[in-house]
Amino acid sequence: MLPTLANLALHETTRATGVFSDAERAEITQRGEALEYASAERPNDREVVLAAVTQNGLALEYASDELKNDRDVVLAAVNQNGLALNYASAELKNDRGVVMAAVNQNGHALRYATEKLKNDREIALAAVTQIPYAFMYVTEQLKNDREFMLAVVNQNGRAIYYASSDIKNDREIVLAAVAKTSDAFMYVTEQLKNDREFILDAVTQTSHSLFYASYELRHSHEFVLAAVTQNGLALRYAPLELKNDRAIALAAVTQDGNALEYASREFKSDRNIVKAAVTQNGTALFYTRYQLQNSRDIVMAAVTQDGDALEHASYELQNDREIVLVAVTQSGDAFEYASTELKVDREVVLAAATANKNPQIDLIEGLILPLFRLIAVELAPTLLDREEVDCVQLKIFENQVVALGRTLTNTLESTILSKERRERLETVLNKVYVLEGLLGDNQRNPCLRAEVQTALPDIVDDPDDPDSMDDASNPNKRMRIDAALANARSKLGIPK
Repeated sequence: MLPTLANLALHETTRATGVFSDAERAEITQRGEALEYASAERPNDREVVLAAVTQNGLALEYASDELKNDRDVVLAAVNQNGLALNYASAELKNDRGVVMAAVNQNGHALRYATEKLKNDREIALAAVTQIPYAFMYVTEQLKNDREFMLAVVNQNGRAIYYASSDIKNDREIVLAAVAKTSDAFMYVTEQLKNDREFILDAVTQTSHSLFYASYELRHSHEFVLAAVTQNGLALRYAPLELKNDRAIALAAVTQDGNALEYASREFKSDRNIVKAAVTQNGTALFYTRYQLQNSRDIVMAAVTQDGDALEHASYELQNDREIVLVAVTQSGDAFEYASTELKVDREVVLAAATANKNPQIDLIEGLILPLFRLIAVELAPTLLDREEVDCVQLKIFENQVVALGRTLTNTLESTILSKERRERLETVLNKVYVLEGLLGDNQRNPCLRAEVQTALPDIVDDPDDPDSMDDASNPNKRMRIDAALANARSKLGIPK
């Protein structure tokens, strides 16, 4: 680094006086590298040097030999820049705590440690964990240490590159490296690349392993079939002639539907292969041809497995009510891909709002008021002294109310929400409670009264008298009525 005019002035002033002025101290504290120009002699002012190395660890180079052997000063330096270990005293380069701090900050600092500490498992592991290239400073003894190497590759699979030949031929260590990063396979011995069982184990870890298998294994029908049976995505690395093999393609998509991406053009239009793929993973529908994206049975299989597959269905089938209902029941997110017409279908909206996966909670608010009106219409005949009530329809509404309430409750209990959204959903849930209360009122719900009357004809003498079920001075009679009401509510799907 070239000296600035300010640095030169600092140098001359310090030489003339032999001490640091306040301005000089401030300069060094703000820019640790200014310590280089502080004096013709090595600075020995502990306070100033400590401030300098805290700001720039490499300023330790310009400290006095005494301060280079000061543990606190050196620790401050290596905590700021691990490479400052280069300027520490020989004694502190052999200090386990100092070296550990240095390699934790910069793994390359292992270069400046003593041979004894370069051979320390914990320190060496910390260094290569911080930066894999620090492995070049690890001792040969550790590179042959099986336990150490297993720990290293579990941190960074590419570290296998620096391992000894024996370690590179160790199945367990290499498998651990490959599991961490498939690129580790580049450094595997030819012996392992031609080991059938090893490659199959590796393929289970990552499909990329088939790419590195020996030529003989990659072109073996039997071996590739076994490989894709374990990991369908390995089809990507099969030779072209084997990608065109029906048995191999079918085995691959059966194991992982997304392997359809790597199948031949012919098989992407093959009904049986595509059906197997979407049955395993519905979103594999994306990789097939349009004619099968417009096939009702193929799309139905796909959305049954994953409702989000509706995104890849044809426009015509995105307007198929049955298919859309299956999709949004499986995943609320599929509602986005329904046709404009079906997005206003109350049953579709309700299914999306109460879906098994990712229910569309915000749709519930728009469902409550219409449901309230529909239930009120069904209960209105009772209020008008008429006796005909569609209990089947009312039962459907009751189930919808219960589903909405359950979904809202689960969301409020298990999801992190903003204060505003939580308050909105709590308001909607309160409306659901009102509906549940209305449906559970035996004086307002004739279907509930009818169930109780059937169960207790000797008690409910006059079903037209709204007080007959509440006129229970006898405790046994009251208990029987309560039990009958509970059973009736359960049968009708009404919450307690």
